[in-house]
Amino acid sequence: MEKHQCVVNYSEIKLKGKNRKFFEKKLRENIEYALRKNNVKFRLCSDFGKIKLLELKSEDIGKIKQILSDIPGISTFYFPTIIERKNCERDIFEIISNHVKEIQFKTFAVRCKRVDKKFPMTSQDFNIKLGSIISSSGYKVDLENPDLEINVIIYEREFHIFFKKEYGLYGLPIGTSGKLVSLLSGGIDSPVASKLMAIRGGKIIYVHFHNETADSCSVKNKIIELVKKINENSPPTTLYMVPFGKLQKEIIGLCPSKYRMILYRRSMFRIASEICEKIGAKGIITGDSLGQVASQTIENLMTIYESSKYPIFSPLMGLNKIEIVEKSRKFGLYEISILPYDDCCSFLISKHPETKARIDMIKDIEGKIQLEELELNTLENSEIVEIL
Repeated sequence: MEKHQCVVNYSEIKLKGKNRKFFEKKLRENIEYALRKNNVKFRLCSDFGKIKLLELKSEDIGKIKQILSDIPGISTFYFPTIIERKNCERDIFEIISNHVKEIQFKTFAVRCKRVDKKFPMTSQDFNIKLGSIISSSGYKVDLENPDLEINVIIYEREFHIFFKKEYGLYGLPIGTSGKLVSLLSGGIDSPVASKLMAIRGGKIIYVHFHNETADSCSVKNKIIELVKKINENSPPTTLYMVPFGKLQKEIIGLCPSKYRMILYRRSMFRIASEICEKIGAKGIITGDSLGQVASQTIENLMTIYESSKYPIFSPLMGLNKIEIVEKSRKFGLYEISILPYDDCCSFLISKHPETKARIDMIKDIEGKIQLEELELNTLENSEIVEIL
């Protein structure tokens, strides 16, 4: 059975100085977990500042591409044809040329990189010589948009040849930036925000607030599927399903409708802060986008975020809805996100909600409702779901 190998590259990790080994170790662990989770057999080693996956089966290549393209920290990867330099340096151009002729193309470009600087030709000279041999067979050079890109990497003991470079998510390995709690609504925005913060190295713990008017079973299933998709090729995580109905009814009974959304969200941030304290998380993620809805004006966001004990991370703040939807599709989240569900934040609020709420006024209303005990009871009644 033919065995293959894959070379995994990373970029941002190389800038981490004395902490680089920590980031590399975490990336290796995340790759190993994802491949084993998907029943891929492999042997892993590190070499020349890269990660190599060895002894791969042909039938697993497609699965491996999908997995590696979804692991934060990976910049690019490729599956090389490997030619030993021993006894073949003189004939390497003929070997590559013959290999290329098996592929259908009209235009091409050669990209050579010398890791072994003792190799007698410069990268540019190598490009020119190989390019002239291939073009003599009738193929045309196109350095900007070629049908075929011929990549050659020259190592001390071998040549790597590959014709397609695959791309990862870039960023940092999950777990290198600490734990973060994500307020996952079930719509389009918050799953994208969660994925973006995972790409920045966050270990994301998810919190979903649901009310008693919703079809709890279908809502729960949708949220679990969303978390599984966001976390598809990542280490296990946790989902808190927080019953918001009782607390919400108390707010509805004593709060004018135009302020209810703000009080809902302030309570959510206080509960999320308690979860942060409980699990040792460093901040809270939201899917807020500035000015997208009434609760996301600058004044309302200031009032809402004031209730949190922890930093708020809102990676979508400067994006519009079209851009967010594009990212949702790119991450494979869109089809799940648009499934119908009842959003507890929109339950019994005014058609014309307050857009410039003052903190002093909101705190005055909260003082009359006495939310602290209700919020603690709400958290205690949460269902904790482990997502593998």
